[in-house]
Amino acid sequence: MSRGDGVRLAVGDCVDAAGLSVTEAACGDSLAMYRIVGREGRDQPPSSACLKYDDATTAFLVPETDREDAGTVLCVAPTRVNTTVMSGLQAGDCFIKSTTGSTVMRVTCGTRVTIDVLGVEVHQPVPIAEPVCDKLPATRAVYVESLFGGARSRVLCTRSADPNAVVQAEIGSCINEGAHALVACDAPAAVMRLLNVRSETVDPVAPECANVLGAGAVNVQKTEGTTFHLVQCFGPIPTDFIGYAAVGDCIAAPNPTVASLARITDCTDPTAEFQVSERHQGNDGKCPLGTERTITNPSDVGGDGTICLRRR
Repeated sequence: MSRGDGVRLAVGDCVDAAGLSVTEAACGDSLAMYRIVGREGRDQPPSSACLKYDDATTAFLVPETDREDAGTVLCVAPTRVNTTVMSGLQAGDCFIKSTTGSTVMRVTCGTRVTIDVLGVEVHQPVPIAEPVCDKLPATRAVYVESLFGGARSRVLCTRSADPNAVVQAEIGSCINEGAHALVACDAPAAVMRLLNVRSETVDPVAPECANVLGAGAVNVQKTEGTTFHLVQCFGPIPTDFIGYAAVGDCIAAPNPTVASLARITDCTDPTAEFQVSERHQGNDGKCPLGTERTITNPSDVGGDGTICLRRR
């Protein structure tokens, strides 16, 4: 635990750690896994002693057998040599997870399907009560590492580099049955289109997509121990679906008894006999005087409504 000249390890020095053994390593060396950011006496639990250091992620207690540093608490942070701890990841890094999800490894971005770190936040304690990753709207998944017995948490705001991951869907993208993967919207396997994606700080209540016209399905992913909820609202693939109609849109409705045949069309289309004069939530079918046709669009997740059409 010494430099060999009787001088203690100081803040800024690097160490390797395996189990209860802590050994000095030259910073930049392949064994320099941690950098010392603080030293404290053992007058409190090691985890508490290091909370004063914002960049500390781990506390090492020097064994009593160490002649010079016995009882010293080393507050450390991972170096860039250390590629296998989540606490060493920074914004701009890419990593992969083990099949069990219990371990990570930092890898070069672009070399394989990775998870990309958009930002890092530090919160206290676990579970986290305040919003997380709310300033990074591109975030699609959150990873939380509990530090110092839960007194501090380190949050990774991420998105996947997997082009087929449903959580990565951009508005307008299409998914297959069961929302297992992204597919081309003209592919036979395509069943729904992403209409809206957002994050919420509370568990969304039904109807989760109340303000999304035409929404017929929802996917909610929550990160345990945080306030992060990813909400994706989906609807039918055809962009001319009547459920997407807004006030002022022109409508072709060739069969007055079959609402499913009605579709949005350009107002220059000769078949555009109708125009949306009003639309409101709920399937009450109530429309103002002068309404020629009424269409309801029921949905369990929101996006429903009564569509009132007047003849052009």
